[in-house]
Amino acid sequence: MDFAEFLRSKKIDPDAFRRNEENLYLSYEREYKVCSPESFVARKLYNINPLRRKYLFVEAEGKEETKAKPARPKVQVRRPTKPSE
Repeated sequence: MDFAEFLRSKKIDPDAFRRNEENLYLSYEREYKVCSPESFVARKLYNINPLRRKYLFVEAEGKEETKAKPARPKVQVRRPTKPSE
């Protein structure tokens, strides 16, 4: 897997990333070639999410993505009882 495919797997648009931050892209690409993908993720874990937010990779049209709704915990609300007289 090359660096561009890796970025797509992490939902980062490699073209936009390279166009806007070429020096950072090239330094990450060099580092990616030297180590394994797992090691690269471990080293750059806190940098991947901001890059994903900045350069979100949108897959081709026609592939409908369903977004799962997060489960909301069911919490019982205790209502105050009236004091007996």
